[in-house]
Amino acid sequence: MDNTEKYYKSFGLDRSIPRSFLKKQELNKLFAIPKKEPTKLAAHFYNFEEDNTHQADILFLPHDKIGKKVYAYALIIVDMATGDTDGEPLEFQEGWNGPTSSDVSGAIVKIYERKI
Repeated sequence: MDNTEKYYKSFGLDRSIPRSFLKKQELNKLFAIPKKEPTKLAAHFYNFEEDNTHQADILFLPHDKIGKKVYAYALIIVDMATGDTDGEPLEFQEGWNGPTSSDVSGAIVKIYERKI
């Protein structure tokens, strides 16, 4: 069954609806096979120097409770050359919508003080 048939079947559509009409619908894009990006346009970078490039991300935690502290997020930093990884949990406060810039900057300072 090709993608067009899946689209018709998923939404209970009649085959009499013109295909040109369906191609204009937003949901049709979910069933379209994406075009392959040419490799020369894809981003490539190679970094073999330690401590040259780091990648950071915030990880959601399932509200871990350690003692009286509750942690909702963790800041994770990875050295791209060596793969060395370190993280710092971010403490949850009542009425908190997520980590603030001061929470993140404090965690960054703690991580780099440990010298990942």
